[in-house]
Amino acid sequence: MRTLAGWLGVFVASATLGGCANTIVVDDLQVWESRWQQIQPELRRRAAFELPCPEQEIKLTLLATHKHSFPALPALVGATGCGKRVTYRQQRDESWVQDARTHLADPLPQASQG
Repeated sequence: MRTLAGWLGVFVASATLGGCANTIVVDDLQVWESRWQQIQPELRRRAAFELPCPEQEIKLTLLATHKHSFPALPALVGATGCGKRVTYRQQRDESWVQDARTHLADPLPQASQG
Protein backbone atom coordinates (compact mmCIF):
# COMPACT_ATOMS: atom_id res chain seq x y z
CA MET A 1 0.00 0.00 0.00
CA ARG A 2 1.36 3.39 -1.00
CA THR A 3 1.54 6.25 1.43
CA LEU A 4 0.36 9.74 0.57
CA ALA A 5 3.99 10.80 0.07
CA GLY A 6 4.50 7.83 -2.28
CA TRP A 7 1.48 8.76 -4.41
CA LEU A 8 2.58 12.37 -4.46
CA GLY A 9 6.00 11.30 -5.76
CA VAL A 10 4.39 9.21 -8.51
CA PHE A 11 2.13 12.13 -9.47
CA VAL A 12 4.99 14.65 -9.61
CA ALA A 13 7.20 12.28 -11.60
CA SER A 14 4.50 11.45 -14.13
CA ALA A 15 3.46 15.09 -14.51
CA THR A 16 7.06 16.16 -15.02
CA LEU A 17 7.94 13.42 -17.48
CA GLY A 18 4.62 13.54 -19.29
CA GLY A 19 4.79 17.31 -19.80
CA CYS A 20 8.23 17.43 -21.40
CA ALA A 21 6.92 16.85 -24.92
CA ASN A 22 4.64 19.88 -24.65
CA THR A 23 7.22 22.36 -23.40
CA ILE A 24 9.72 24.62 -25.13
CA VAL A 25 12.55 26.84 -23.97
CA VAL A 26 12.00 30.49 -24.84
CA ASP A 27 14.67 33.01 -23.88
CA ASP A 28 16.16 30.46 -21.45
CA LEU A 29 12.80 29.84 -19.71
CA GLN A 30 10.81 26.61 -20.01
CA VAL A 31 7.11 27.16 -20.77
CA TRP A 32 4.10 25.30 -22.09
CA GLU A 33 4.43 25.44 -25.89
CA SER A 34 0.70 25.74 -26.55
CA ARG A 35 0.33 28.67 -24.15
CA TRP A 36 3.32 30.52 -25.63
CA GLN A 37 1.92 30.03 -29.15
CA GLN A 38 -1.53 31.14 -27.99
CA ILE A 39 -0.48 34.49 -26.49
CA GLN A 40 1.85 35.68 -29.25
CA PRO A 41 -0.76 36.93 -31.78
CA GLU A 42 -2.59 39.01 -29.13
CA LEU A 43 0.61 40.57 -27.77
CA ARG A 44 1.95 41.30 -31.27
CA ARG A 45 -1.31 43.06 -32.23
CA ARG A 46 -1.31 45.14 -29.06
CA ALA A 47 2.35 46.08 -29.37
CA ALA A 48 1.91 47.01 -33.04
CA PHE A 49 -0.89 49.38 -32.05
CA GLU A 50 0.76 50.82 -28.92
CA LEU A 51 4.27 51.40 -30.28
CA PRO A 52 3.09 52.07 -33.29
CA CYS A 53 4.96 49.62 -35.48
CA PRO A 54 4.05 47.05 -38.16
CA GLU A 55 3.11 43.73 -36.56
CA GLN A 56 5.72 41.81 -38.58
CA GLU A 57 8.48 43.96 -37.00
CA ILE A 58 7.48 43.18 -33.39
CA LYS A 59 9.83 40.85 -31.49
CA LEU A 60 8.53 39.24 -28.30
CA THR A 61 10.85 38.32 -25.43
CA LEU A 62 9.76 36.11 -22.54
CA LEU A 63 11.02 37.95 -19.45
CA ALA A 64 9.47 35.95 -16.59
CA THR A 65 7.21 33.00 -15.86
CA HIS A 66 4.72 32.26 -13.09
CA LYS A 67 6.69 30.66 -10.27
CA HIS A 68 3.99 28.24 -9.09
CA SER A 69 3.60 26.07 -12.16
CA PHE A 70 5.91 23.60 -13.88
CA PRO A 71 6.42 23.86 -16.67
CA ALA A 72 5.77 27.51 -16.14
CA LEU A 73 3.24 29.75 -17.81
CA PRO A 74 4.35 33.08 -19.32
CA ALA A 75 3.96 35.98 -16.87
CA LEU A 76 5.93 38.92 -18.26
CA VAL A 77 6.61 39.52 -21.97
CA GLY A 78 8.56 42.34 -23.57
CA ALA A 79 7.77 43.60 -27.06
CA THR A 80 10.23 45.57 -29.16
CA GLY A 81 9.87 47.13 -32.59
CA CYS A 82 10.65 50.30 -34.53
CA GLY A 83 13.19 51.36 -31.90
CA LYS A 84 10.67 51.22 -29.03
CA ARG A 85 9.62 48.74 -26.38
CA VAL A 86 6.78 47.91 -24.03
CA THR A 87 6.23 45.22 -21.38
CA TYR A 88 3.07 43.20 -20.73
CA ARG A 89 2.16 41.36 -17.50
CA GLN A 90 -0.42 38.60 -17.25
CA GLN A 91 -3.18 39.18 -14.70
CA ARG A 92 -4.89 36.53 -12.56
CA ASP A 93 -7.79 36.38 -15.02
CA GLU A 94 -5.22 35.55 -17.75
CA SER A 95 -5.65 38.89 -19.50
CA TRP A 96 -2.55 40.87 -20.45
CA VAL A 97 -1.98 44.48 -19.39
CA GLN A 98 0.85 46.89 -19.92
CA ASP A 99 3.24 46.57 -17.00
CA ALA A 100 2.99 49.63 -14.74
CA ARG A 101 6.77 49.76 -14.33
CA THR A 102 7.32 50.57 -18.01
CA HIS A 103 6.27 53.59 -19.98
CA LEU A 104 4.41 53.21 -23.22
CA ALA A 105 6.79 53.01 -26.13
CA ASP A 106 10.00 53.31 -24.10
CA PRO A 107 12.81 54.01 -26.58
CA LEU A 108 15.50 51.37 -26.79
CA PRO A 109 18.85 52.34 -25.25
CA GLN A 110 21.28 53.68 -27.83
CA ALA A 111 24.41 51.62 -28.45
CA SER A 112 27.48 53.42 -27.14
CA GLN A 113 29.84 54.85 -29.69
CA GLY A 114 33.19 53.28 -29.03
